[in-house]
Amino acid sequence: MTGQGRLTNNTTLRVERQNIFGTDVDGNGTIQVLRSRDEPTVAEFKGAVSYGQDVRLGGDTAESATVTVDHPETFKATLGIYTITPLTSSFEFGLIDLQGLHATSYDVKQNALELFKGNRVVDIVRLDANTQVSNVWQGETGIRINIGISDIGASTGTLLPQVEHPMVKYHTPT
Repeated sequence: MTGQGRLTNNTTLRVERQNIFGTDVDGNGTIQVLRSRDEPTVAEFKGAVSYGQDVRLGGDTAESATVTVDHPETFKATLGIYTITPLTSSFEFGLIDLQGLHATSYDVKQNALELFKGNRVVDIVRLDANTQVSNVWQGETGIRINIGISDIGASTGTLLPQVEHPMVKYHTPT
C-alpha cells in the first residue's frame, strides 16, 4: 500500500505477514495486525495515521505481531490488543517499535503511555483501555514496547523504568 495518495479506512483491515503502509491512513476504522500460522506479522507505517484508526495487535510467544512506526510524531491511532471471546492467551501479546525516539523513562496514565527524556515528554502513545504495558526498552533504532499479558519478546537495549510523572495534559480530538 504505497503511493502519493492516502488510504481511507472506514472498515476493518486484517494484516498478516509483512505489510507496509507507505501512505497516510485516515478515516474511522480498525487495522488488525494478527500473527500468521507460519511466520511473524509486521505492519510498518511509513506515513501519518489519524486519530480515527484503531490498531489491534494479536501475537503470542511463538509468532509475534509487531507494529513499526517510522514517524511516531504523526502516528495518532489508538493501539491495543486484539482479544477474542472467550478470553485466551493465544493472541494477547504484541510489540510496538517507535523508530527514532529516545527516552529515559515512561509512565502509563489514563489510556496513554507517556515517554520521557528526563522530565520532558518526547511522545505519547494512545492505548486502548484494556491494554497492559509489559515493558519498554530503549534500543539502537528507537523505543520498543511490549504490550499484553507477557513480557516475553524482550528486546536488546536498555529496559526503561516506569516513573510516575505529573499528569501530562493532551488533547484527544472528538
